[in-house]
Amino acid sequence: DLARRCEAVRLMQLPDYYLSYAEKLLSDPDGMLVAAFRRDSALVAVLPLQFTVRKKFGVSFNIVEFPATPTPIREFVALDGLSVADLIACLKTRFEAVFGKAVDMLRLSGFTVSDFEEFQASAGSGISSVSNIGKNNYIQLTDGDYVQEELSSNMRSNLRRRRKRLDKLGAAEFKTVTELPELNSAFDAFVETEAAGWKSQRGGKRALKLNEDQQSFYRDLATRFAKTGRCHIHLLTLDGNAIASDFCLASGNTVSSLKHGYDEQFTDVTPSNLLREYTLEYYARDDTIDVIDLVSGYAWQDRWKPNHRSVCLARDFNRTFRGQLLRLITSLRELTARNK
Repeated sequence: DLARRCEAVRLMQLPDYYLSYAEKLLSDPDGMLVAAFRRDSALVAVLPLQFTVRKKFGVSFNIVEFPATPTPIREFVALDGLSVADLIACLKTRFEAVFGKAVDMLRLSGFTVSDFEEFQASAGSGISSVSNIGKNNYIQLTDGDYVQEELSSNMRSNLRRRRKRLDKLGAAEFKTVTELPELNSAFDAFVETEAAGWKSQRGGKRALKLNEDQQSFYRDLATRFAKTGRCHIHLLTLDGNAIASDFCLASGNTVSSLKHGYDEQFTDVTPSNLLREYTLEYYARDDTIDVIDLVSGYAWQDRWKPNHRSVCLARDFNRTFRGQLLRLITSLRELTARNK
């Protein structure tokens, strides 16, 4: 209900995302917690958390952090302009009551803010440290033709050349699948194309096809979101065989491009770029979608002229002996890393 009341809710603010995560990726689903914040008995914020114990130099530390979801961006849901700093200040008074033991550090990594310097100033002394650890790229769709109006002439020319090469290879088709049961076969095609690239061929094992738990998680997401038409699998096929795919989930006015892949046999036509061009045109025709969230901040995405939010890490160390010891260890590690 709280997520529905947010004007621009994002994917990682939706309960369905965390339900899939808890059921498919957590060995102990009860290990995930949800902190609910109320004002005058009315729910105003929800923050997903996990309690973990980590050893450093033989010492065990109690840490509360965001759930370790596959998506690098993590979110909380809040109304009334509540910030992470406000939520942390409230949480700090309740740790021992909630967990039955002292918490040495609260670590929230991956939440986004539109202006890092403004957020850093507002956090004040309520958080031990705040840092900018990356960016979250997103494409703000325009009323006109985004490709023609926003992309460079060089990028547009490159796309035209690739389309001509693709046409010479056979019968190419772009399509979007959003409904069950067709979505099941589209998901299978997505898994195959995602595994046809470097994630499985160059000594790595990051492809979903090679990770049963991860594949189960994304399939469960597809099923949950398909019930309300919010799972979109975009495919580029050549002579009926998928050579590129994009797995997207919609939330509010935003669609999140969670995973994509392409068959590296067709690198010469850059099928992933051609499919991205298609998705830009597809969502430009959808009056309900204004933003394509790329859910990451890779440099290669810059060719699509995205906007970006800052991705932040906030840490608050408890004033216990172990909390201050952990603060010292963390500071020394960061200093060593900077001096390398």
